[in-house]
Amino acid sequence: MLPKEHPLETIIGSWKQHAATRIHQRAGTSGNLWQDEAFDRIIRDEEHLYRVLQYIGRNPQKAGLPPDICPLWVRPEWEALGWRFEFT
Repeated sequence: MLPKEHPLETIIGSWKQHAATRIHQRAGTSGNLWQDEAFDRIIRDEEHLYRVLQYIGRNPQKAGLPPDICPLWVRPEWEALGWRFEFT
């Protein structure tokens, strides 16, 4: 039996709701966390992926959040290939 299909919009909404709840719990905040519309992008190559990860990694600092509140998840395989991610 095939799993029930869910629209991408529903999956993203569920993920965003879960993430927002966890972020608000850890930061002791409340209110809107996400913009109303999503912007998706196809990653074209390694350089593009690297730039996107750097951009994402700077978001907590731009929002004034301490680094320990929003830990960055980076695949260990990427670091093993020599990619270094240092977000402050």
